[in-house]
Amino acid sequence: MLQLWIEKLAQVLWSGTATRPGWHTRLIWLGRLLYQIGSDFMKGDIALRAMSLVFTTLLAVVPLLAVSFSVLKGFGVKNKDLIESYLLPLLEPLGAQGVEVLGRVIEFVENIKVGVLGSLGLALLFYSAFSLIQKVEQAFNNIWRLKQSRTLLRRMSDYLSVLVIGPILVFSAIGLSASMMSNELVRTLLEIEPFGQLYRVFLRIVPYLLVIAAFTFFYIFIPNTRVKIRAALIGGIVSGIIWQTTSWIFATVIVASAKYSAIYSGFATLIILMLWVNLNWLILLLGADLVYHLQHWDDLQIPQHQRRLSIADKESLALQILCVVGQAHYAGRQGVMMDELLSKIRLPEILIAEVIDLLQEAGLLSESAEPAELYLPGRPFDSTSVKTALDRLRRIPVSVGYTLDEERIAVINSVIGEADQTLQSILGEISLKQLSLAEPRSKETANISV
Repeated sequence: MLQLWIEKLAQVLWSGTATRPGWHTRLIWLGRLLYQIGSDFMKGDIALRAMSLVFTTLLAVVPLLAVSFSVLKGFGVKNKDLIESYLLPLLEPLGAQGVEVLGRVIEFVENIKVGVLGSLGLALLFYSAFSLIQKVEQAFNNIWRLKQSRTLLRRMSDYLSVLVIGPILVFSAIGLSASMMSNELVRTLLEIEPFGQLYRVFLRIVPYLLVIAAFTFFYIFIPNTRVKIRAALIGGIVSGIIWQTTSWIFATVIVASAKYSAIYSGFATLIILMLWVNLNWLILLLGADLVYHLQHWDDLQIPQHQRRLSIADKESLALQILCVVGQAHYAGRQGVMMDELLSKIRLPEILIAEVIDLLQEAGLLSESAEPAELYLPGRPFDSTSVKTALDRLRRIPVSVGYTLDEERIAVINSVIGEADQTLQSILGEISLKQLSLAEPRSKETANISV
């Protein structure tokens, strides 16, 4: 019954919108966006990765804080002061349990003596800290349908910059705010209305602004691709507001309830902490899914059940992609970015990305490590015929076994062999270079000189 209602909703959302009023069209597109995010969530992958990150967070949070804040000792900053200012807003919704958890974390971090760990201990400490960031990147790349992660060298430099520079920026912002409040001129201005009232309003929205800034940073920095600032900012605003609202609801409904203490006794604090951490990761990952669909808005033009290509469509699209890459290659350019493929082929990215994966698996296309999503020829186009390219696509290894009897398979292979001979006589002499550089005869056909 529920599935039937979902299918009816999809039919309504993806019906024609050209003749409808502007507000109705915008409402339909918003419905499509929410439907797609809900569909992604119902697949279960986002929730599964959120639960995995809960386990990794509990294991890595102490090494992560120890590595991040040990560098601040050179600035005369006590770890206890910084960790309290850094983690207290995150644990505040837990109420008294949050204060207890914060005290435990501070105790663990202060007990870690980075200077006496030795080489192996220090390496394990960094590995534990890096593992959390790496798992977050993998979750984001999965949401963004990215096959390639950061290179090891870039991963080391990016992760290390987050661990070292992040706490410095946070502490600098806290110190700047405190120094401004101690300034006599600022204090005098705050006594004058409406500056005092504006300041009180500002204090109320500061938590939202900080959370929005943090979420926006995550959405821009973590995926191994270029994320548009506008999409990341919208995702950060939505996720930040949801996070603040959820934290208030969590503190009011969950933490204030005595049922968890009655049921779980001494484990109640741990259970509530795990629930809160899981909820945080869910909000962050769903926000990443929102940013992905905002950046790939054109994908919402096609209903999810129609985002499939026939075999002929895949072959045609594959040759179109190879032609665009070939034109750039023989023009002396470094490669082709996804944005250029989208502008020239004019199909949703989700369909183009599917065929690009096949081309890479067939060895016809390669992707540069830096920058990501820069596509190059995977083999010489001047010595690769169109027939060879199609053969490579059609013979990608699959794990599907034959179900027909051997005699029937022999008949089928004989027919396919005759067809291959005909294609070889037509396409075997046409290289991908010739196909890429051919002058179009019209919008539908191309004039290829052999």
